[in-house]
Amino acid sequence: IIVSTRDGGVISIKNGKLVRGCLVRLESKPCGMVPLGTKEIGFGCMDKTIHSYSVKGRKNWSFKVDRQISTMVSFQKDILNGFLVALEGGEIRMYVGKVAVSS
Repeated sequence: IIVSTRDGGVISIKNGKLVRGCLVRLESKPCGMVPLGTKEIGFGCMDKTIHSYSVKGRKNWSFKVDRQISTMVSFQKDILNGFLVALEGGEIRMYVGKVAVSS
């Protein structure tokens, strides 16, 4: 189980026990968290950034969006894995990795 805390920490829990303390320290408070496949997790943050980390805590990529992130949800269709981001103002963007494929 991967958990993001209110202060920007990301921790891992296995068999009911905390695994090695803080896995990742996000630069800003998280407002969304989505699985991106089996070995990657995406985080939307209050500073309008989206980050991807491996489940071991290594940063894969990061980018900024132009408005506040309202919510995030992951999707899988056939071999396509991605996530949707709802932004302030009602815009919804679809990403595969860090590439926007639709808005």
